[in-house]
Amino acid sequence: MPKAPPVTPPDATLSHLELEYLSLLEMHGIFTIRIDNENPEPMEVKGGVYRFYLNDEYIGKGLSNKDYALEPFSSVDVPVTVNLKNLATLREISNLAQTGKIAYVLKSEIHVKVGNNAVYPYKVTTEEHLDVADFTPATNVPEQASRDAVRHPTEYRSAATGTDPGTTPADASAPQEAQERPPAGPAPQPRY
Repeated sequence: MPKAPPVTPPDATLSHLELEYLSLLEMHGIFTIRIDNENPEPMEVKGGVYRFYLNDEYIGKGLSNKDYALEPFSSVDVPVTVNLKNLATLREISNLAQTGKIAYVLKSEIHVKVGNNAVYPYKVTTEEHLDVADFTPATNVPEQASRDAVRHPTEYRSAATGTDPGTTPADASAPQEAQERPPAGPAPQPRY
């Protein structure tokens, strides 16, 4: 095989996944692989093999035999049907539930036509790590910040009457200090 021309190899990352079919031993999904061309020359993707690992455990692979034009300094999304091993995948998802951490590796062999008619294989490995703790909201909010975040409706005054919204004129005649206000509660926590 001729030597590949001096170009930056294409990059491959997982950009989306959808599970399509589930059986006892295997599941099928459509994984979208984003392939980047960081070169001033166009490339043509002629197919590829994509192997997936969760926490260093091989869970399955996908094959693509479709051609995709890859313009200079651009990306293309390639849908790949992936066959995943259920037992290995479920074991790693269980591990995520226990540890809160997961790592995936995508090992790609992308066959690319660059310039002339020769097709060159490029091996690309992409690793991503996720720790669920990095996405947990802080729960230790100072008390004053909590009170400042939630204002009670009686703290807003009507510009037209000088009274609090929801009060009657009889209520407005009572001194402001004498009116009871419910204590401000803690700030509502965001939902993720």
